[in-house]
Amino acid sequence: MKAKRLYWTLLIIICLASESTLHGCKNGGIFSRETTIFGTVTEIAGHPVDSVQFVISAYKDLGNTKGLYRVTSDADGNYEAIVDAPKGYTGIGITVAGVDNPAFHLVYRGYDVYKEGKKVNYCCTVKAGGKTRYDFKVYK
Repeated sequence: MKAKRLYWTLLIIICLASESTLHGCKNGGIFSRETTIFGTVTEIAGHPVDSVQFVISAYKDLGNTKGLYRVTSDADGNYEAIVDAPKGYTGIGITVAGVDNPAFHLVYRGYDVYKEGKKVNYCCTVKAGGKTRYDFKVYK
């Protein structure tokens, strides 16, 4: 029991004291809950697509989600969501917003998803504390 308590005490001291090496306990450090999902939205031909809205949600387990907010792709097709994952939630996800997303649904039929440059058949969750790139290629 003493060894376990000593371990956690030392870990917390190291975390708090070593801002430059481990980035402390926040801002990406070893106890960070900060999660980043980023990427681009382009047409198949490579042209950027702006004003596509994404819904950012936190996940506890299958079917247990909490909507957090929305992000929108910019004029260059870039988007980024940086989220401090709520306590008790293990992941953050991003989905293309539903029918209330006219920049997407009035123009495009669907999209392909690329995780870290590789096409995937699923979309788009990140473990809390992680950073992942998801690119969307939309088609008419």
